[in-house]
Amino acid sequence: MVPRMRAEEHYNEYHAPAVCRLCGTKVSREHLSVHEQEKCPRRMVECEYCDFPVEAALLSAHSVNSVCISF
Repeated sequence: MVPRMRAEEHYNEYHAPAVCRLCGTKVSREHLSVHEQEKCPRRMVECEYCDFPVEAALLSAHSVNSVCISF
């Protein structure tokens, strides 16, 4: 439990909304790094077929639309 005199500091450090630098979505500070590394649709991932870096949200279109030369 957080002492009452440190409640605001605790909230600001762990629970206050933070904005994802990639997509602009607001998430709590405690979840920001997981969002940016694993869940953000604008994070960069590599195509499993050609290793080309692609935004996560565009990965399906990259392979389905024959953009990927190794698919």
